[in-house]
Amino acid sequence: MVGGARVKAKRSTRNLAKTLLGVAVILAIAVLAGTAAYSTLSSILNPNHQTRLQRYTSRGNDVLVTLGVTGVQVAFPSEPTISTEEVHLFFATVKSQRRISVIDDDAVEAVWYKLPDVLRGQDDLLRTLGTVTASDLRGVMKDVDVHAESRPPALQFWVPAPAGQKGDYHVRIMIHDNYVFVLRVRASVDGPRALNYFANSFCTDKATCLAPKA
Repeated sequence: MVGGARVKAKRSTRNLAKTLLGVAVILAIAVLAGTAAYSTLSSILNPNHQTRLQRYTSRGNDVLVTLGVTGVQVAFPSEPTISTEEVHLFFATVKSQRRISVIDDDAVEAVWYKLPDVLRGQDDLLRTLGTVTASDLRGVMKDVDVHAESRPPALQFWVPAPAGQKGDYHVRIMIHDNYVFVLRVRASVDGPRALNYFANSFCTDKATCLAPKA
């Protein structure tokens, strides 16, 4: 009887092992099938394997947003969050309005504030504002480009990422109707392209505002 019980126990153990092995194989096949299905679906939905920021610049689902009482509209990659930000000018701290759309590790931002009276008419005003903006971003302006012929005139540059931060800041500053507008894109890849797309959506006449051109 004891020998028969041992044989039965061994058989039960072998059967259990076979069952567990079968379950493991089935689970492995299911995981592989699910991974393949996800990869196939991702390829269909995003055939070029673009990041969300790249899809934004390829005419994604832009969200046109009016910047407060200014009447200006810009196109964000998604509905932006409303917040405020302090701008440290040489003589005072100005409270600005901010809209920010975070996509993965990148961010698309618009900041604006009323131009202080003391600065109006100042020579080289855009460069002055660029200097304080870069300082607030904990850096300095790089590759400064003045768009004097654009409407409104603009200053464009980038600021290297400070220690501990992912992505450089790509910035365009414009002045319209006594408001300062700072458009920023923080990104590790395709920052300049994203900024140009964002800035091209900047529209001062709501009656004629359209989605930006790629």
